[in-house]
Amino acid sequence: MRAGEALTVANESANHDPARFEDPGAIDFTRPPAGHLSFGHGAHYGRIDLQEGLRVLLTRTPELTVRDIRWRQRPHVRGPEAMRMAWRGGPE
Repeated sequence: MRAGEALTVANESANHDPARFEDPGAIDFTRPPAGHLSFGHGAHYGRIDLQEGLRVLLTRTPELTVRDIRWRQRPHVRGPEAMRMAWRGGPE
């Protein structure tokens, strides 16, 4: 990643691993369940996913720092909308 580039996670790509699924691009209603990418379902579990994911990322890459977090402005829904991060020693 370069400074200013965005990092996104595409949940839509889940369960498309050709090493695990014979034909990952096909819709197969008889395919056995593959499990979830998260710890559970819903907003509260999403928060746990984000917390744990950030903890691991920041622990394993100490040169990466969180600069700014923009929070959602919706009633009854709290969570980050965007986060600015920077490499320690890199451009501001």
